Amino acid sequence: MSKSIPEHVNSLRKRSVTVYVLRSLDFLVPGDWENIVDFEEMVIKVTGEKDPAIIKAVTNRADVLFRDRSERYRRAWSLYKTVDSTDRFLATAALANKIGERVRFLSLLERITPKADKAQTVDFSMKLTVELLNFCLINGIPGDSIGDFVAALGTYSKDELMRMSALVCLDGILPLGPDFSRVVLNTLDKLSPDELEDNRTFRTIRKD
Repeated sequence: MSKSIPEHVNSLRKRSVTVYVLRSLDFLVPGDWENIVDFEEMVIKVTGEKDPAIIKAVTNRADVLFRDRSERYRRAWSLYKTVDSTDRFLATAALANKIGERVRFLSLLERITPKADKAQTVDFSMKLTVELLNFCLINGIPGDSIGDFVAALGTYSKDELMRMSALVCLDGILPLGPDFSRVVLNTLDKLSPDELEDNRTFRTIRKD
């Protein structure tokens, strides 16, 4: 049997490189993000309830919704997991390409791996696409509601704001520079349909 949603939350790390990086971004959203790694604590934090019976009822209901594959919440979780696993692959490919550029006898790596900018652009674009899709899934609105998504960005706070801040800083500005939006648009404009079809994340998202 697959893990329950409480088990997933309870298995999150209190300390990791990711946690330290997110804490370093706290200046963008001061005091808004907490690394909660206990599901019961999360329920209390979100609902304000302390009654054990209510906390248990909320926990059980959350797990029922999570396990129901016909529910949009499970699909949203699946999409986040997809881009998370692909992120590691793309980072490795981009690093291999950079090594191929600088080390002559490893130049084969440069020819068989995607250019770093292209890999990072695909990574950023897929993550942003998943943010849009999950916004629509969780709110039960059509998947092409880009205007609603953009408008909602202005109301993001706490975990949502931290997630978007991390996306912009770590997947946009850090690898592609302060003008990352132009780099992304220019690179995407040059991508062929076949190159997108070859992308594992793109195929998975389209299938979902």
